[in-house]
Amino acid sequence: MIRVSSVTLFSTLRLSALLALQNLWRNPRQSLLASLPGIAGLTALLLLSAINAALQENMVNNFQSQLIGSIQVHARDFFAHPRLARDLPDPHRVEAVARAAGVQSMSPRLESFVLAAARNSTGLMLIAIDPRREVRVTDLPQRLSAGQFLDPPKPWQCLLGEGAARKLGIGVGDSVDLISNDRFGAPTGERFEVAGLLSGGFGIDADIVFVPVDAAREMLAMDNRQTNLVMRVSPEVEARVLAALRAELPAEQYEVLAWHEMFPVMYEWIAVQRGFQFVFFVVVMLLVAAAIGNVALVANLNRRHEFGVMLAIGAGNRHLFRILSLESLFLAVVSSVVGTVLGVLVIDVLHRTGIDLSHWLGDTRRYYVDPILRPSLARDAVLGIGVGVFAFSLVAGLLPAWRSARLTPLEALSPHA
Repeated sequence: MIRVSSVTLFSTLRLSALLALQNLWRNPRQSLLASLPGIAGLTALLLLSAINAALQENMVNNFQSQLIGSIQVHARDFFAHPRLARDLPDPHRVEAVARAAGVQSMSPRLESFVLAAARNSTGLMLIAIDPRREVRVTDLPQRLSAGQFLDPPKPWQCLLGEGAARKLGIGVGDSVDLISNDRFGAPTGERFEVAGLLSGGFGIDADIVFVPVDAAREMLAMDNRQTNLVMRVSPEVEARVLAALRAELPAEQYEVLAWHEMFPVMYEWIAVQRGFQFVFFVVVMLLVAAAIGNVALVANLNRRHEFGVMLAIGAGNRHLFRILSLESLFLAVVSSVVGTVLGVLVIDVLHRTGIDLSHWLGDTRRYYVDPILRPSLARDAVLGIGVGVFAFSLVAGLLPAWRSARLTPLEALSPHA
């Protein structure tokens, strides 16, 4: 009995599917109109999502590569209250733990404050770096507007921001005296030659001077000490590396901070942007569903006579609903497939050619964005958006189908309906 029922159900569904396909093929213009909202909506959502994903990834990448890296390790409370006396305990152990966690790119730093004096004077933050290792963590060499990057064999060189150089009234090749207090609180100072000028955010332009870490250690009586270790990791492993570092480094001695914990503004901005993006997606999907539902409703109204004849000869409301539901299903599948293919093709073309943001934004570096943006989208995002549009399209088509299936033969064939 169960086997017979299953065969009968399969035959009924097969017949209904054939009739649904025949109806769609018989009205190509109507079928195309019903598919267009889903195709256009899905293509637009995929493109927008790809642009937003590339923009957010680009902003985060530039935000990290400009100065702060992905993760930093300091002595406890150093980030909030930087003091030379709060140097990083056992730096070799920290590096060993980082390597065990899979970190390949890391660089030591020594941070303090100095008074810079030349033709004029101004207070600056001193960031001492290892020129060889820093380039694996940040892109400071790419931010040079004049001169050259620090040369390891020449320890008494420095990099100034363009704004700081203007305040001091000096340029590349000039000398600047950096005056500070060493680790013991005694006044100290050295003369540095300006090797290059930098531009960028985080105060790089006006508030920071970069010097080689060996020169800073000698000037500040820091021996082989450092105040922090800066690391660069991919977003995919950031959480795992953070957890491993925090598990191995005692919290009473160390603070392990991710980029968004040190500077939460960018993280919060991206979170807000994602919230607006979600709202926009929902609005677009509702508009797509409304357009599909409207087209389906008009199409079903024009087919009332056809439905009346089917009901009159004994097709039944369930059979009519099944056919109309399958029509909606086929249209939703076609819309999703065509929209996905079209969207992926458009994204691929734009990824190859790039979008020139500088045409609209001018100097995009102030927004931590590259001048040329290349949209891209992960498979999971494509699948999620496609499934979302498919579900909205299907539901939008089922509602008019349910309404039409409730008709009686008399209502459907009535010339005044």
